[in-house]
Amino acid sequence: MNSPMCTFIVVLTSIVFLMVTSNGQAQAPIGCIPRERDALLEFKNSITDDPMGQLKFWRRGDDCCQWRGIRCSNRTGHVIKLQLWKPKFDDDGMSLVGNGMVGLISPSLLSLEHLQHLDLSWNNLSGSDGHIPGFIGSFRNLRYLNLSGMPFIGVVPPQLGNLSKLQFLDLSSCIGLEMQSRSGMTWLRNIPLLQYLNLNSVDLSAVDNWLHVMNQLPSLRVLNLSNCSLQRADQKLTHLHNNFTRLERLDLSGNQFNHPAASCWFWNITSLKDLILSGNRLYGQLPDALADMTSLQVLDFSINRPVPISPIGLLPSSQAPPSSGDDDAAIEGITIMAENLRNLCSLEILDLTQSLSSGNITELIDNLAKCPASKLQQLILKYNNITGILPISMGVFSSLVYLDLSQNYLTGQLPSEIGMLRNLTWMDLSYNGLVHLPPEIGMLTNLAYIDLGHNNFSHLPSEIGMLSNLGYLDLSFNNLDGVITEKHFAHLASLESIYLPYNSLEIVVDPEWLPPFRLKYAYFYCCQMGPMFPKWLQTQVDIIELDIANTSIKDTFPEWFWTTVSKATYLDISNNQIRGGLPTNMETMLLETFYLDSNLITGEIPELPINLETLDISNNYLSGPLPSNIGAPNLAHLNLYSNQISGHIPGYLCNLGALEALDLGNNRFEGELPRCFEMGVGSLKFLRLSNNRLSGNFPSFLRKCKELHFIDLSWNKLSGILPKWIGDLTELQILRLSHNSFSGDIPRSITKLTNLHHLDLASNNISGAIPNSLSKILAMIGQPYEGADQTPAASGVNYTSPVATKGQERQYNEENVEVVNIDLSSNFLTGGIPEDIVSLGGLVNLNLSRNHLSGQIPYKIGAMRMLASLDLSENKLYGEIPASLSSLTFLSYLNLSYNSLTGRIPSGSQLETIYNQHPDIYNGNSGLCGPPLQKNCSSNNVPKQGSQPVQLLTHTHINLTKLEHLGLSRNYFGHPIASSWFWKVRTIKELGLSETYLHGPFPDALGGITSLQQLDFTNNGNAATMTINLKNLCELAALWLDGSLSSGNITEFVEKLPRCSSPLNILSLQGNNMTGMLPDVMGHINNLSILDLSNNSISGSIPRGIQNLTQLISLTLSSNQLTGHIPVLPTSLTNFDVAMNFLSGNLPSQFGAPFLRVIILSYNRITGQIPGSICMLQNIFMLDLSNNFLEGELPRCFTMPNLFFLLLSNNRFSGEFPLCIQYTWSLAFIDLSRNKFYGALPVWIGDLENLRFLQLSHNMFHGNIPVNIANLGSLQYLNLAANNMSGSIPRTLVNLKAMTLHPTRIDVGWYESLTYYVLLTDILSLVMKHQELNYHAEGSFDLVGIDLSQNQLTGGIPDQVTCLDGLVNLNLSSNHLKGKIPDNVGDMKSVESLDFSRNNLSGEIPLSLSDLTYLSSLDLSHNKFVGRIPRGSQLDTLYANNPSMYDGNSGLCGPPLQRNCSSVNAPKHGKQNISVEDTEAVMFFYFGLVSGFVIGLWVVFCAI
Repeated sequence: MNSPMCTFIVVLTSIVFLMVTSNGQAQAPIGCIPRERDALLEFKNSITDDPMGQLKFWRRGDDCCQWRGIRCSNRTGHVIKLQLWKPKFDDDGMSLVGNGMVGLISPSLLSLEHLQHLDLSWNNLSGSDGHIPGFIGSFRNLRYLNLSGMPFIGVVPPQLGNLSKLQFLDLSSCIGLEMQSRSGMTWLRNIPLLQYLNLNSVDLSAVDNWLHVMNQLPSLRVLNLSNCSLQRADQKLTHLHNNFTRLERLDLSGNQFNHPAASCWFWNITSLKDLILSGNRLYGQLPDALADMTSLQVLDFSINRPVPISPIGLLPSSQAPPSSGDDDAAIEGITIMAENLRNLCSLEILDLTQSLSSGNITELIDNLAKCPASKLQQLILKYNNITGILPISMGVFSSLVYLDLSQNYLTGQLPSEIGMLRNLTWMDLSYNGLVHLPPEIGMLTNLAYIDLGHNNFSHLPSEIGMLSNLGYLDLSFNNLDGVITEKHFAHLASLESIYLPYNSLEIVVDPEWLPPFRLKYAYFYCCQMGPMFPKWLQTQVDIIELDIANTSIKDTFPEWFWTTVSKATYLDISNNQIRGGLPTNMETMLLETFYLDSNLITGEIPELPINLETLDISNNYLSGPLPSNIGAPNLAHLNLYSNQISGHIPGYLCNLGALEALDLGNNRFEGELPRCFEMGVGSLKFLRLSNNRLSGNFPSFLRKCKELHFIDLSWNKLSGILPKWIGDLTELQILRLSHNSFSGDIPRSITKLTNLHHLDLASNNISGAIPNSLSKILAMIGQPYEGADQTPAASGVNYTSPVATKGQERQYNEENVEVVNIDLSSNFLTGGIPEDIVSLGGLVNLNLSRNHLSGQIPYKIGAMRMLASLDLSENKLYGEIPASLSSLTFLSYLNLSYNSLTGRIPSGSQLETIYNQHPDIYNGNSGLCGPPLQKNCSSNNVPKQGSQPVQLLTHTHINLTKLEHLGLSRNYFGHPIASSWFWKVRTIKELGLSETYLHGPFPDALGGITSLQQLDFTNNGNAATMTINLKNLCELAALWLDGSLSSGNITEFVEKLPRCSSPLNILSLQGNNMTGMLPDVMGHINNLSILDLSNNSISGSIPRGIQNLTQLISLTLSSNQLTGHIPVLPTSLTNFDVAMNFLSGNLPSQFGAPFLRVIILSYNRITGQIPGSICMLQNIFMLDLSNNFLEGELPRCFTMPNLFFLLLSNNRFSGEFPLCIQYTWSLAFIDLSRNKFYGALPVWIGDLENLRFLQLSHNMFHGNIPVNIANLGSLQYLNLAANNMSGSIPRTLVNLKAMTLHPTRIDVGWYESLTYYVLLTDILSLVMKHQELNYHAEGSFDLVGIDLSQNQLTGGIPDQVTCLDGLVNLNLSSNHLKGKIPDNVGDMKSVESLDFSRNNLSGEIPLSLSDLTYLSSLDLSHNKFVGRIPRGSQLDTLYANNPSMYDGNSGLCGPPLQRNCSSVNAPKHGKQNISVEDTEAVMFFYFGLVSGFVIGLWVVFCAI
C-alpha cells in the first residue's frame, strides 16, 4: 500500500518542481496586447485637453499595462481595467471641477473586449453631441461602470441593459441626463447582478414605474435616487419586502414627494442600514414600523420642513419664501414617537435637521439612551421646535463625536453628565435658552469646536481652559458677566477662533501674560479690556479678524499694534476712546474691512491699504483735507461722517469703480463736486454729503446712478432747480435736500419714485404747486411694494436720517430708517394740498408748514391712518377743520396755527390730549371756535362748509398824494415788481411788500422816492434784482431784503447805498445768494446798528474797517464763506454771529467790544485756547464756540455772572469739569459734549439752581452721579451718555420737579431770550427713539429727558424714577443695571421713548407698560426678561415697527413672538419664579416630613 502512495508523491513533486523552475513563465507578466495598445492610443488622440496629465506618459512602444490608469490580466495580458477618473476635490477640500480631461469616448475602446472595470468619472468626455455613447453597452464583460460627474445630456441609452454582468453602475451628477416614459429604464431588468446603482440628479420625472423596475433587481444593496425629480414615494407594491431583502443603503433625498411620511413604501425593509430622506418635504408622523428597523446605522431625515422655524428670530418671516395652501402641511414638518427610537441600537448617525414640527428633548434623549451600549456617533437635531431640558441620560452616549442641537427652544441647565462624552469633538448648542454651563465641560478634552452662542449662560467656568484641542469657541450673545483670567485660557493651545461679543465680561490678566494660543479670529465686542490696550494682543501676529469694539479702551495706539495686525483683513476698534492718529504706512496692510468709528482719532487720513473695501472712521476728530492719493482702488464703502475734514472733495473718488456707499456728511467740505464725477459711479447706492458747505447745482452725475436708494445733500449751499430726471432713480427710498437754496417747482417726475418713503425738501426756495398723483408713490401708501425687502443696507455706513417731526428734528437710524415722511416746510409753495395725498396711508409725518398754501384741508385726511405728526401751520389754508382728523388714532403732534381756518373744532380724545400738551396748535385762526378754545360758536362766526374769505379789492387809485404808509405784505401778486402802481406815489415813507412774490428788477423809480424811510421786501422767493442806485434816498433808515434777491455782489451793493448823511441803521440782506467780499471802507453807512448778511456766499475776510461802525449793535454774518481771523470788533457791538463759515486761527486776544451779550462762532475752524480776555465780557449772555478745534482748559478767571448759554460741544477741550462756572448761577444751558473732559462731576453742580439743560455726553467723566444733582429743580434735560459713570442711579432724581407734569420752574424769562437769540440754531441734540434728535429753540422748551446710556452704571432702576411723569425720553441702555423694571412704570404718562436695552435686567415686563399711550419707541432687547409679554394695541404697533425690541430675551414668550408660553416658561404675572435654591429647600422640607413619618411608624411597629 505504501508503494502507490510513494509513487504518487514523487510524480506530484516533479510536476510542481517543473512548474516552478520552467523559466518562471507562470509568474512573469505578459506584455500589452498590441491591438489593445493601439486602441488606447487612439482614445488618447480623441482627448483634446488633459490638464492633469493623466495620459502624458502613454507612448507607443511602451508596455500599455504599465500606463497610468491601466490594469491588465496577469494571465492573459488583456486590459481589464481602465480608470481615468478625476478626483472631485484636492487635498484641501477644494473642488476640482473643470480640471478633467476634455474630448470624447473613442469607439476604439471596443477593442478592449475583456474590459471589466471602466471609470471615466468627473471628466468632460461628452463629445460634440453630449450623449452617452450607445456602444458602451457592447462591453459584455463589464462589471463596473462609472460615468458620474460627466456633462452628458439626453436620454440614458437603453443599450446599457446589455451589460448583463454589471454589478456597479454610477451615472450620478450628470445634470443633463434623463429617462423617458415607462420603457425608459426597463433595460435595468436585464442586469440581475446589479448591487450598486447611483442615478443621483438623473431626471426620472417622466418614469412612473421606477419602483417596479428597482423591485426586480434582487441583488441590489445600494440604491441612490437623490435629486431625480421623483414625484412620490407612496406606491403600493405587493410583497415589496421580499424583493429588497439585500438592500442596505437607500438614498431618496432631494425629491419633492410632499405627502405623509408614513405612506412611503420602504418602512418594511428591515435590512436597511442607511436611510437618507433629506429634503423631500415629507410630513406627518413617522410610522411605528421605524422601531423594527434595528439594522439602521444612518437615519437622515433632515430638511423636510422648507422654512426654518427660528426660535430666536434668526430668520424673520419676511425672509421666508412664499408658500401655497398645498404646502402648509409640509411646512409643519414631521413628528416622531420617541419610543420608536429605543430599539435602534445600531444607530450611528441621526440627522433630523429642520424637519420636526415639535418634540421634547428629554423624551428623545431618554429613548435613544435605552440601548445598553449606544453606538451613536452623530446626533443632529438643529433648526427644530424642540423644547425641554437636557436630561442626565446624555452621559450614555460615550461614542458621540458630533452633537448639534442648535436653533431650538432648549432651556434649563446643561447637565454635568455632559462631561462623560469624552469622544466629543464638535458641539453646537447655539440659539437656545440654556442657562448654566457646568465645570464638567472641562472634561471634554477632545473637543475641537464648541458653539454656545445666543443662550442665557451667565457664568463661564474656568475649567473651559482645560480643552487643549479646542480650536473654535463661540460664547457670543449670552448674559455672561464676571471676570475672565489666565485660568480660562490656561491650556487652549489649539485655539484659533474665539467669539465673546455681547456679554458683560471683563478680561483681567497679568500685563506680562503670554497666551498659549495664536488666534486667527477674535471677537471681543462689549467685553471690558481697557483702559489700556491689552498687551497680550502683541503676541497674536497671525490674527486675520479682530473685533475689540466697545471694550472701554482709552489709550493711544501702542507702537506694536499695527505690526501685530499686519495680516488682518477685518479690524473693528470702534466705540472706544482711542486717541492719536492713523499710521502713515497703512498702504502695506492687508485690511479689507476697517471700523474705527466713534473714537477720538485726530490728524489727517493717510494712504489706505490697497485691498481695503470698507472703511468707517466716522464720529472722530480727523481734520485737514483728504490725501492726494487715497489708495484702495477697490473701496466700496467709505464713511467719514462727522469729522472736521475740510477742503474740496478730491477727483480721485471718481476712479473708485466699486464704490457703493459714500458718506462725507457733517464735515467741512466746500466747493462744487469734482467734474470727473460726470463719468458716473453707477454702482453707488448710498450718498450722504449733508452738513457741509458744498455749492453748485444738483449733481448731474447722479443721473447715471440707477441703483441709488439713499441721497442726503441737506444743509449745504446747493442751488438751481431740481432736474426732471430725478424720477428715473427708481430705486430711491430716501431723498433729503433740505436747508439748501434749490428753487423752481417740485418735478412731477418725483411721483415715479415708487420706492420712496422719505422725502425732505424743507427750507429751500421751492415754489409752485405740490404735484398731483402722489398716490403713485407706492411705498407711502402703507402696502408692500416691489423691492421693499430687496435693498440690502450698505456696509460701513449708518442710515441716520433727520426728520422734522413733532416740532423737533429727529435722527432716525437704520433700525427705523423706513419711517414714511414728507417734509416740504419752509418753502414758497402755492396752490392747494392735493386731494390724493390722503391715499398715502403709510405716511407717519407730513410737514407742509411755512409755505403759501391755500384752499382747504383735504376732507378725507382721516384716511391717513398712520399719521403721527401733522404740521400745516403758517399757510393760507381756510375753511373748516375736517371732522375725520379726530380718527387719526396714532396722531401725537398737530399744528394748524396761523392759517385762516374757521368753524367748530372737531372733538375727540386724541385731539384733546394733543391740545393739552400744545395749547398753541390752533393759534392765529381767529375764525375757530368751540372746545377746547374758550370762544363759543354762534351763527355769526360759524360759516357754512365751503365758504371762503372775502377777497380784497384789486383796483386802487393812484392820486394818493398824501399816502405815507403802504402795507401790502402777505398778498400773492406774482407779477413783475416794476409794473406795480405804487412807484408813482412819491410821498411814501414806509413800504411793506414782504411775501408778495413780486419779481424781476426794481424800477429806477425807487431811487426817486426820496421820502422813503423803510422798505420791507422780505421772503419773496429770491426772484428779484436790485441794481439801481439808492444814493439819493437820504431818509432811508431801514432796508430789509431777506430771501428776495436772486443774486448780487455785496461790494457793488454797498457802493449804491445812500451817500448823503443817511440815517440808515438797519440793513438786512440774508439769504440772497450774494457773492463778493465785504469792502473795508463803509464810512457812508456808519450809522448802522443792525447788519445781517447771513446765509449768502460772501467770501474773503471780515474787514478790519468794521470796527469803524461805531453805532453797530448786532452783526450777523453766519452761513457764508468767510475766511481769515476774527478782527477787533466795534466797541458798541452786543450781538456777534459768524457761525458756519471758514474762519480760522486763534480767538483775538482782545475782542474790543466790552458790552457783548451774544457770541456765536460755531462751525468754524478756530483753533487754540479761549483767551483770558473773555473774562472781561461781564454782560455775556450766550457763548457758542461749538464745533471748532479749540483745546485746553477754560481760563481760570472765567466768571460771567449773566451767562445763560454755554455751548462748547465738539471741540477738544480737556481738564476736569470747569471750576470756573461754579458761581455762574444764571446758567440755564450747559453743553460740554464731545470733548475730552474727565474726572468726577463736582458736588457743587447741584447749586446751579437755574440749570435747565445739562449735556455732558461723549467725554471721559467717571465716578458716581452726584446725589445733589437732584437739587436742580429747573432741570428738564440731563445727558451723561457715553462716559464712564459708575455706581447706581440716585434715588433722589424724584426731586427733579421740572420733569414732572406739574413743574415748579423758576421764571428767568429764558424762553423769550432763547427764541430771540437762537431761534434758528440747533442748541441741543439727544438720542431718543434710536435717533439723534437736533432741537431748535422752539422745540427745546417742551423737551424733558434723561440719557444715562453707555456708561458703567450698576444696581437697579429706582422705583422713584417713575414719579417723573413729565419725562418724554428715558434712555438707560448699555449699562450693567440689574433687577426689575419698576412695576409702576405706567405712571410715566408722558414718555414717548423708553430704552432699557443691553443691561442685565430680569423678571417680567410690567403690565403697566401697556398704559403708556404716548410711547412710540421701546427697546428692551438683550436683557434677561422672562414670562409673557404684556398685550396692548400700542405695544403691538411698536413691535410691528421694530421687531427687534424684545431680542436677546430668550425667556420671553407669547404674542407678538412666535414662541408659545407654557407652564414651564411663562409664570403668571404677579408671581415670582421659584429659584433652584427655593425648590431645594421645599423639597428638603417634604423629604424630612415623610422620613420622620416613616421612622415613626417603624418605631411603633417594632414596639408592638
